[in-house]
Amino acid sequence: DYIRNNKGISTINKNFLINCLYHYSKNFEQLAKIESIIGLKGLIGYHDQAKTSFEKIANKIETLDNHVKSIEEEHKSKLKKNTVVLMAVLISFLITTISLLTNSISKSVRLISQSFTTYVNAGFRLDSISSKRSNIKEFNSISISFMKMAQEIHIFTNFFREKVHERTLA
Repeated sequence: DYIRNNKGISTINKNFLINCLYHYSKNFEQLAKIESIIGLKGLIGYHDQAKTSFEKIANKIETLDNHVKSIEEEHKSKLKKNTVVLMAVLISFLITTISLLTNSISKSVRLISQSFTTYVNAGFRLDSISSKRSNIKEFNSISISFMKMAQEIHIFTNFFREKVHERTLA
């Protein structure tokens, strides 16, 4: 049962070990019968010597098994600790990244908003527009479009001023 239930042993090795144990058991029973027939009993028989050896081996196996379990528990504890540390670092990294991106976006929006406000408050004068660049290319695209729009407004405004001036003179 121990061999069958042990997940650390391959199926081929399990079958080999079970076969060996079967033959060992069969031959050991014959040896015990022969010892009984010839009168070997007590600590001098092979059966008792084998039993003592097996008990020593079983004790060593149990000691090793306990040692392996303690190492396994230690590794599980370290794994949990490392996982917590890794998660904390990852969360810190994500929060920092999100914060930096949010600040960059907010700064770009403020620059564009200030340009709009300054342009409107200055009476739609082209020279009032500042051409500060953003770190985000989409906002740069918006700024360029805004500057093109302001130039178009400037052209139309000048055109209409000239027309008004011409009509006034006329």
